[in-house]
Amino acid sequence: MAADNPLAPDGQLVTRIRDRLEGPLALRDYFAIGRDLRRLADHPAVQATLGWRRRAAELTGMSESNLTKALRLFDEYAPDELAELERIDVGWGRLTVAFGVPDKAARHALLGRARAEGWSNRDVQLEVQKAKGGRRAGGRPRRARQSRGPLADAAELRRATAAWLAVYRAVWEAGRATRADEVAAADRAALAGLAREVKEAAALLGEAADACRTCAADLAAIAGIRPTA
Repeated sequence: MAADNPLAPDGQLVTRIRDRLEGPLALRDYFAIGRDLRRLADHPAVQATLGWRRRAAELTGMSESNLTKALRLFDEYAPDELAELERIDVGWGRLTVAFGVPDKAARHALLGRARAEGWSNRDVQLEVQKAKGGRRAGGRPRRARQSRGPLADAAELRRATAAWLAVYRAVWEAGRATRADEVAAADRAALAGLAREVKEAAALLGEAADACRTCAADLAAIAGIRPTA
């Protein structure tokens, strides 16, 4: 059966992918998995199989999403191009996030910047979304916020303020005791990223402080209004 259809439990390509998953995977392992998937995808018997990637995921134990991304890695990169990704120490998870940037040169520039400034994968994801015009992970553009009347506006303001306070208390305030020591122990790349975030956060907080004073005055004025009937 395996000779006629490589998408069989004992097929050579399926077995090879399954064997690779038994140990830690580097980028070159994902590339090799992508190469085997390309051979599967190009086989006439597999092309005639509806949902072959789902079947491959069942047989190998690798998620269909990761199989698809490994195939993309093989299709988009030549073997010698992997060295550039390895040079900037790109892991699999970070690369799959950066796949959201279609242009390879722009993608590598983003990954290099992320490495130099000590970004997290979440930071990379946010930058990818920004490059795509602020789309969320689901792909739909954000609905523009607008006034919907006093009651709805006050409710949204309350929710947003509560969310900000929750972040401040759980993240910033909770970390105050150890933050100075953590900053002192950070390496140069992390400090560069921290300096950028601190500068932007300080600017936004300055704007927020002005907005809060104006908003508090508006709320006090509204609270003092009495029904006319």
